[in-house]
Amino acid sequence: MVGGSDLSRSAEFYDAILTPLGLREVERTGNYFGYAANPD
Repeated sequence: MVGGSDLSRSAEFYDAILTPLGLREVERTGNYFGYAANPD
């Protein structure tokens, strides 16, 4: 788990670095978001 003060900016950053690794966002609430491997 990694903390941050701006959830939207953090999600943009992690989308950019995790998508090429085969991970995608699978859950988001007002307090956190989670990633998991693509089933493809």
